[in-house]
Amino acid sequence: MSSKAFDYIIIGSGASGLQLALAMLRDTHFDDKMIGIIEKRTKFTNDKTWCYWETGQGLYDNIIHKSWNKGVFKANGETIPLNLAEYRYKMIKSIDFYTYAKSKIKTASNIQWIEDEITKSEENQDTVQLRGKHKTYSAKHIFDSRLPENYKPKDSINILQHFKGWFIKTEENVFNPDTFCMMDYDISDHEKTCFIYVLPFTKNKALVEFTYFSPEQVNEETYEHYIKSYLKEKLNLAQYQIYEEEKGVIPMSSHPFYKHHRPKITKIGTSGGWVKASTGYSFKNAERNSIKIINNIKEGKSPHHHLYDKRFKHYDKMFLDVLYNHNEYGQTLFYKMYKYNDISQIFKFLDEQTKPLGEVKMMLTMTSFYFIKALLKHIAQGFKIK
Repeated sequence: MSSKAFDYIIIGSGASGLQLALAMLRDTHFDDKMIGIIEKRTKFTNDKTWCYWETGQGLYDNIIHKSWNKGVFKANGETIPLNLAEYRYKMIKSIDFYTYAKSKIKTASNIQWIEDEITKSEENQDTVQLRGKHKTYSAKHIFDSRLPENYKPKDSINILQHFKGWFIKTEENVFNPDTFCMMDYDISDHEKTCFIYVLPFTKNKALVEFTYFSPEQVNEETYEHYIKSYLKEKLNLAQYQIYEEEKGVIPMSSHPFYKHHRPKITKIGTSGGWVKASTGYSFKNAERNSIKIINNIKEGKSPHHHLYDKRFKHYDKMFLDVLYNHNEYGQTLFYKMYKYNDISQIFKFLDEQTKPLGEVKMMLTMTSFYFIKALLKHIAQGFKIK
């Protein structure tokens, strides 16, 4: 079995692996470095959509499917307008991102795309040895998006963001393409945290999705029941065409993924804790963490040096504790957050770019008996993140 040597190897070509590869391509520091991307998939499909918010010009504005600077949040019979000000809420189809990234990588002389599945890794003094089903590989550092073998989610607080969505086309103009709906709790199972999410593309085309933040999944008929109810009761639609579907499960966990880093192996993506535990958003985190990794390497630091902020891990853990033990309270929790805080401040808080004083003020707007209970439990456990 032949072997290939690289400076860096990225295992997995999802959003995190590809964004890291693109970040390396953009920086001349890596022009003379050999980089391998090992992916077991042989075919890429439009398997998901990624949404995120940002200010100003973005790295991927040329491939976004749609963006919005206005939104709404609906709960308790209220419609709360979300004026995004300097922010825009952006959506990218995964197939467009895959195509864009692979086209950039294809033109790079120092990056090799490898179709293989890694079955074993061994960290030595100077390199990491990888065994694939077809060949063996070595690199000075590995960026690994696979979940850790000793990952034990049962030891942590775990919520699942699970959903199903329909891309629909209607004969009537029923959507406002300028305004997306972050959460609509008017049509939902009020015993759990679940809501309608709407991304309108035109006046008669939109993604309508039903989403849960809950410990357990539900069957597909449940998602479809609530989507149909929304279309009939809220939009008065009897006829519509479903031209595409999407469904998924995103882990929202307090698990300390950073503990799985090794001197020559950096965990990335979901396995590196790049999914924001309290929201399930990850695409923009992958961009930010890729830039941090690049800067760490250039400064002679470990690639995974300071990729997370412990302060926000504590916030996330308390949030997950409330949702796990009192899942029906989610609607009230999110209602308070959007009702009593400016959306720009919410985005900064979720991006972990706020100061402690502002964070305390925001937490006070959402405080409740359940939050105090979660805080006291967290204190009793010694502020451990797990």
